[in-house]
Amino acid sequence: FMELKRDKDIAKVVAEQCSHSFMSENHSKFDDHKIIEALDRFTGINRTSTLVGKVRKGGGKSGEGAVLPLPVKLWIDWRR
Repeated sequence: FMELKRDKDIAKVVAEQCSHSFMSENHSKFDDHKIIEALDRFTGINRTSTLVGKVRKGGGKSGEGAVLPLPVKLWIDWRR
């Protein structure tokens, strides 16, 4: 639908910028700090804790090691 032409140079740049090493080196481009700061200004919130980015040191998988608290799991199961 975007009618993009195949371009090996652009594909190389895209592949590099999708790599974990690129995102780690440029982590501020991959978090929502600008959105959160704007929302905080709008709502008057003065955040005291730092935001966590989307790029993990050493990689990993989304949700890896996450454990839901039992009440949350029960609520989700009840909703099914």
